[in-house]
Amino acid sequence: HCGFCKRMTGDIKKLATEDPDVKVFFRELPVLSDQSVVAAEYALAAAKQGKYAEIHFALMSEQGTLTEERILGVARNVGLDVERLKEDYKNGSEDSIKIFDENFRIADSVQQRATPLFFVVTDDGSYANFIPGARQDDLTAAIKEAKKVAKKQRG
Repeated sequence: HCGFCKRMTGDIKKLATEDPDVKVFFRELPVLSDQSVVAAEYALAAAKQGKYAEIHFALMSEQGTLTEERILGVARNVGLDVERLKEDYKNGSEDSIKIFDENFRIADSVQQRATPLFFVVTDDGSYANFIPGARQDDLTAAIKEAKKVAKKQRG
């Protein structure tokens, strides 16, 4: 539901598919509403069918409130087995709570609860930075700096 997250979705999708040096990992941080929690739980359930990215990007392109009915329609459109998805959603709430708790712990560690929140980290941890908000220029600069540090570390 986050308009700022939606604004960054195209850029993140492009990064994930066009830059082989960048690995994108998503962490659900549903902060806006109960519907955000439901959508995040369905996205996590979709991962059990190997379709997390597909439903994530599809849900982020939707406008308006994501009711459960709309989420299931999107799931159907991206090729998910909807009956299995509903079952995984129903059975996965305890796992989702643990995942959300961990994600909020990480966000709290950098004193951030707003979304989007980006962490840019080199594989070896020699560079780490976080960028709160829909700040594409800052994200691009952090990625460029991380690549420079990583290249220097490799010698």
